Amino acid sequence: MRGTDVQLLVQAMANLAPPPLGQLTLPAGTAAALAPVLAQAWHFNGPTQPTGQTFTGTANADVLTGSAGADLLEGLGGDDTYYVNHGGDFIVERGNGGNDTVYTSVNYTVADNVENVRLNGAGLTVTGSAYTSNVFYVETPGGNVLDGAGAGNSVNYSGATAGVTAVFAPAGGPMTARPGVDVLANFNILIGSKFDDVLIGNELKNILFGGLGNDTFQGGKGDDTLAGAAGNDTYIFARGDGADIIAEVVEAGSHDVVSFLAGVNAEQLWFRQVGANLEVSTIGTTDKITINNWYSDSAVRIEEFRMADGRVLLGNNVQNLVQAMAGLTPPPVGQVTLPAGTAATLAPVLAQNWRAGQQLGAASQGGSGAWQADAAQLVQAMAGFAVPAAASAPWSAHGAASAQIQLAAAH
Repeated sequence: MRGTDVQLLVQAMANLAPPPLGQLTLPAGTAAALAPVLAQAWHFNGPTQPTGQTFTGTANADVLTGSAGADLLEGLGGDDTYYVNHGGDFIVERGNGGNDTVYTSVNYTVADNVENVRLNGAGLTVTGSAYTSNVFYVETPGGNVLDGAGAGNSVNYSGATAGVTAVFAPAGGPMTARPGVDVLANFNILIGSKFDDVLIGNELKNILFGGLGNDTFQGGKGDDTLAGAAGNDTYIFARGDGADIIAEVVEAGSHDVVSFLAGVNAEQLWFRQVGANLEVSTIGTTDKITINNWYSDSAVRIEEFRMADGRVLLGNNVQNLVQAMAGLTPPPVGQVTLPAGTAATLAPVLAQNWRAGQQLGAASQGGSGAWQADAAQLVQAMAGFAVPAAASAPWSAHGAASAQIQLAAAH
C-alpha cells in the first residue's frame, strides 16, 4: 500500500463508524461500501499476479523459499529471509517488520520493506524498491544490470569472487547489459571487492570505495568521494569532473597515482593547503580535488600526479608548488591560462618539479604495465555509452593500436 492509497482509505472511512470493541468484522453495509476502495488500495505491485503457492511465516525470523511457480511469500514479523526462483514471486512485508533479505537467482523486482538483496548468479537484472533503501550484495560480478530504484541505496562487492568492473549509467539513461561489466543506477554508495576493480561514476554524486586490490577510479562529472585502501590505486580525472574528494585509507607500501586526462595540463593545476587537506584545482574552472588529511597523515598521500603528456609530479615535491603558489592568486573562473606575470614566476618551479615521464597510454616493458591493463578495462567498461566527440583521448591497451576511451562514457 502506498501513501496515496492510505489517503484514499482515510477519506473513504471518514464518515463511517468502526465496529465496537470485540467485533472483528465490519458490518455488512460498511463492508459493502469499503469493498471497492479496499480492493484498489491493497493490491499486488509485483511483475505478475501470483499463481503458484502461498508461503506464510511467523512473527519470528523465517526462511521462505518459493517453488517453481509465481508464489506469494509473506514473512510477517522478524528478520525474514526469502529465496525467489521465479520472476513472478511476490513478497509481502509490512513496515517495521524486521530487517529482511531476499536471495534471487532470476531477474527480479524487490518488494517494499525488504532491505537486503543478494544475487545468486551473474548476468541478472534486479531492481530495488522505490520506497525502501536497499543494500545489494553481489558475489558474482559481470553482466548484471542493477537499479536501486529509490534513494539511499548501496551496492556491495566485498564478498565478490573476482575483480569488479562497475559503471554507473548516465542519470535517466538506458541500462543495457554488458559482458563483464555491471551497469548500475540509483545507488549512493559503491563498495568494491578485495581484488583489482574499475569503478566509474556518472554525473551525480557518487561515493566509491575501492577496498583491497589495485583499483582504478573515475568519479565522473559529479562531486564525488573516492576512497582507496590497500593496494596501488589510480584516480582518473577529466576536465569537467567537478569537485571530488580522495579519502585514502592509511596504508604502508602502496603507490597511488592521480592521473589527469587530455584537456588538462600541468600549468593549469593550482596547489594549496586547506587545513589538513591538499587541494588541487584546475584554474579557470570549479574543478578540484581535495585529498583528505594530506598534512596530518603522510601515509595517505598520493605518490604521483601524472599528466596525459607524460609529465610526473612526485608527492614528495608537492609542497614546493604549494609554497610557490601560496602568495599568488589563481585566475578567475573562465580564464584557463595563467596571467603572464604569474606564469613567469611559476615557470622555474614547475619546470623543476614536473619531470618528463612516460606518456599516458604509451607504457612499455620498461614502464608500468598497469597503465595498459587499466586502459583495457576502461575501454571495455565505457564502450557503448554515447558521449560528445570531443571527450575522448588516446590510450594504448596491451600494446595494441591506440584506442579511444570515451571519457564521458560513464558520466
